[in-house]
Amino acid sequence: MWSIAIRGLRGHTARRKLNNFINCHSPTRIGSSGLIVMDPRFRGDCQQVSREGQVWIPDLIGNDREPNMKKIDYTIAGLIGFFAGIFVIPVAYNIASKNPFVLLSLPWVLAVGAVAGVFVFGLIGRKIPSFIQMAKFAVVGVLNTAIDFGTLNIISIVTGVTGGLIVGGVNVPGVALALTNAYFWNKFWVFNHRDNKGALNDLPKFLLVSGIGIVINSGIVILATSYPTTAFNAKTLLNVAKLGATVFSLVWNFLGYKFIVFKSDETQPEHEVIAPL
Repeated sequence: MWSIAIRGLRGHTARRKLNNFINCHSPTRIGSSGLIVMDPRFRGDCQQVSREGQVWIPDLIGNDREPNMKKIDYTIAGLIGFFAGIFVIPVAYNIASKNPFVLLSLPWVLAVGAVAGVFVFGLIGRKIPSFIQMAKFAVVGVLNTAIDFGTLNIISIVTGVTGGLIVGGVNVPGVALALTNAYFWNKFWVFNHRDNKGALNDLPKFLLVSGIGIVINSGIVILATSYPTTAFNAKTLLNVAKLGATVFSLVWNFLGYKFIVFKSDETQPEHEVIAPL
């Protein structure tokens, strides 16, 4: 008989997979100190075993922080896409179309697109789990960008500001509102960073990383709109500049959120096979 010591097992999905494994490979039993005791002669189909009868548990457990896409995730993605479409309306009105039918269809188009995108990434995520997190971040990023662009264009429509140094100040409210939205969606849905320290525990780090993102975003917008070009009119150039600024700031924000703000403080589970009993 072999005993397998599993340390640091965390999360509902990990425990469920482990229970399924135990039920699949009888005879097994839970020994003292939480050891799993099993027959080393096992050569079943459910889990590959080495020549010595050692079971490689990491493949069994998987990464509980990046589970498969759930039904609620598709619902959330649809709602996020719908609200993103609402904020896209002033952008389209300002630079593209004032057709009521086109404007009112935007929330529904983005809702369907968000669900479809999450579905495709979810299929890929069955083989590459990191795609699950990437899909969620992308959907939240669309909403953040829509809030950012929408707020900028609303202020631009009201004030008439389309470029120059003053646009840096006009740009800040949209960025700040988008970042507030980003904090809660990224913490509780994308990175699933839940702890007992409170919802705002990660806020200082978030503000630091996001503050650098605002500087990057606004700096690019100011620089790009300060040099007019004949290729675009002033309103279009404002949004093209904003698009470029968003790309750079999103890359920075994703890396900062993942590895600084919402970085997991849990150690990776340790798995080892102990000598025969």
